[in-house]
Amino acid sequence: MDYEVEPPEKCEEIKITEYKGNPTLNLLVAVSSKTGKPYYFAFGYNKAKIILKYITEIRQFVEKNPPSKRMKRKPPTDELPPF
Repeated sequence: MDYEVEPPEKCEEIKITEYKGNPTLNLLVAVSSKTGKPYYFAFGYNKAKIILKYITEIRQFVEKNPPSKRMKRKPPTDELPPF
């Protein structure tokens, strides 16, 4: 599959939807260059709390473990967001 890193103007980068009556946060990961279909990483309240609790460890993991050369698609960005 081919993916574009930059989202086209028609895709929302962040959106809140609902799953089984609960809100979910959806973060745009990639957009198919063939179909234009957006792919999102979605999670709810409990996972969001865990991510916030371990944000420092997650950041360190990303910094110490660059993407593998075997990856078929590019990561969304090499820059980490500021906190």
